[in-house]
Amino acid sequence: MFSADILYIPVLLFFLTAAALYDALYRKIPNCLILGALFPGGFLLGPPFLIRLLAVTALFYPCFRLRLTGAGDVKLLGAVAAWSGTDRFLLFLFFSFLTASVPAALLLARKMVLEEARRSAPKSGSLRIPMGPFFLAGWLITVSMLNGGSLWQIIPQGGR
Repeated sequence: MFSADILYIPVLLFFLTAAALYDALYRKIPNCLILGALFPGGFLLGPPFLIRLLAVTALFYPCFRLRLTGAGDVKLLGAVAAWSGTDRFLLFLFFSFLTASVPAALLLARKMVLEEARRSAPKSGSLRIPMGPFFLAGWLITVSMLNGGSLWQIIPQGGR
């Protein structure tokens, strides 16, 4: 079976960068982008790729139903898990949410201050933030850590 180690860095770098830019601009991640990331992996890596994709998508689907995240975010998480494997995915997820926590906390604090100042005013906008840029940041931190601080080393160090 083909090894994902050779392709996962350039594939995810391209698709996460595209998703981050699109999500930051339009607050959505298009399905064609997700399908583009999944298509080569499904053929090259076979059942383990598809199992990781379905498992992570099913795991995060309730977050979408509860309106905690967008559908594109859930599908993108599935694609990252499918390409990167469980260990890398867990690190990616940790760093993605860690980098998103700072702006989320600032938005929440801002909203609380504004609501306190204008109790009678209508509710201000949503606290939703586009997660695509934070998924990219989390992935870059993860790959850099796993490769001894080098993002450009294609074959990761250590066993998986």
